[in-house]
Amino acid sequence: MLDSVLVKNGGSPFLRGGYSGICQEQNVSFGFRKSLTTTHQLLRVVEYITSGFEKGESTGAVFLDVQKAFDRVWIQGLIHKLIRYKTPPHLLQLLKSYLEERKFVVKIGNSMSEAKIMRAGIP
Repeated sequence: MLDSVLVKNGGSPFLRGGYSGICQEQNVSFGFRKSLTTTHQLLRVVEYITSGFEKGESTGAVFLDVQKAFDRVWIQGLIHKLIRYKTPPHLLQLLKSYLEERKFVVKIGNSMSEAKIMRAGIP
């Protein structure tokens, strides 16, 4: 639900607010932003590398394949880390309300399971 609220309201408040430690440059993260794809992000990276090359600068990059990584995130552990990193209380509360006690159902044909609480993974 929060996903669609963020998208309908013009994007993530974290990006618009430029919260320190989350995303200081508004054009870096493409999450919750209309009309921005992985292709756009790749073009941004190529442009950055090309610009540095033209200035005689070196660029290093690390690319990780994090397939299914979001399926395995321990939610309470993530919240604990956010507390340790001194995430602003209002932002921490928003993230907690988004992540904790999330429920899911499985629908096959016309049959639907009972709702279960998601204990791991992030949307």
